[in-house]
Amino acid sequence: MTTNEQYQFCKRCTNRKLDTKQGIVCTLTHAKPTFTDNCEQFNPDPQVEALLASNGNVNHEQILATTYKGMSIAELKQHENYSLACIAGGITGIIGAILWGLISVALMIQFGYMAIAIGAGVGYVMRITGKGVSQKFAITGAFIAIVSCFLGNVFSLFLLIAKFEDVTLLEVITYLDYSQLPDLLTENFSFFDVLFPLIAALEGYKFATIPISE
Repeated sequence: MTTNEQYQFCKRCTNRKLDTKQGIVCTLTHAKPTFTDNCEQFNPDPQVEALLASNGNVNHEQILATTYKGMSIAELKQHENYSLACIAGGITGIIGAILWGLISVALMIQFGYMAIAIGAGVGYVMRITGKGVSQKFAITGAFIAIVSCFLGNVFSLFLLIAKFEDVTLLEVITYLDYSQLPDLLTENFSFFDVLFPLIAALEGYKFATIPISE
């Protein structure tokens, strides 16, 4: 039996796993297949066997693209709720922006690490509420995370101005010359002002959809 024939056999077994260094190995021996004719530990995977019955061959890309916990991608998409995910993600982003501003004023620093928490929070909330597997959930999660980080920067700036000028937040929002806002936001601009929002966007993109893995 050739190595390729052994692997075709292993791909039908529930005891298979993917090792980043060795490739497909057995979960029992943690090694590549060594049997010659038959494997005594063979345990057929029902999902793979179903694909074999319909298509005649084992294609892991197809398995990955069509199944998740026994459900097809089409079935998962029937349970998606994009509108709810957007609303929930937006609310989470706004709450995160407000907390960012309050913490920044309390600590008297621009607390950029909040961006990371915002990205993760937005993504997870969108995943839980939206139950999405489509890419639009991931893209929207990244967008909301970026916007929320910007709002967090703006809100913290408004709070700092209100504190130092001894005025209310409403007065700052009402009477601020918004043409000066870009200069105020970039006055103490640093590399981390780009890094943290980018990380937040990546988290929003990654966590906003249901993770589908082999």
